[in-house]
Amino acid sequence: MFFTGSYDDHVRLYAIQPNGYAKLITEKYLGGGVWRLKLLDEEKLEDRPKFRLLASCMHAGAKILEVAHHGEEWSIEEVAWNKEHKSMNYASDFDPLVKATSQ
Repeated sequence: MFFTGSYDDHVRLYAIQPNGYAKLITEKYLGGGVWRLKLLDEEKLEDRPKFRLLASCMHAGAKILEVAHHGEEWSIEEVAWNKEHKSMNYASDFDPLVKATSQ
């Protein structure tokens, strides 16, 4: 499996088939060209994989995505975002040791 970002504002999950071709599993529109993706963590509970990704979206800021497998279906959900910077976002990073505070 692999993830891709694109100038068309989508993040996509593909699976490699036995014949070597990639099959689209799921995709999500993020509202800004997906310039860079970073895997934050992955877990597997009862054969149900789950991933968290950091997406750097050029016109839509930084987003944390949760990609999960539910039976035969996959989903991509936005679980956190930051759009405060009004300029282009080409790269983002994540520090798991910093705790967020609410205002």
